[in-house]
Amino acid sequence: MKIKRTVNVKDENGCTITSDIEIELTEKELGDAHEEHVTNFMQRVLEDDFGYEKEVAEELAVDAYAEYSEGNGLTEYECIEKVVDEYEE
Repeated sequence: MKIKRTVNVKDENGCTITSDIEIELTEKELGDAHEEHVTNFMQRVLEDDFGYEKEVAEELAVDAYAEYSEGNGLTEYECIEKVVDEYEE
């Protein structure tokens, strides 16, 4: 997958330099990025909506992502709910 971005940076004189960059991600890099993005989302939900402390939310988010990755048709949120139910049993 190729990603194109325009980047603006200031040089040592304070002038703005605009550059177009293109990054190509491998399938593994893209998959890793997706996993991190979804797991971080799940962790935030577990902390904000369910009130878990960071450490517990991190562990549950990993479990929820594993459930989500099974491809059983559950949404991300349903996977979160499932691991919460199992954790609280």
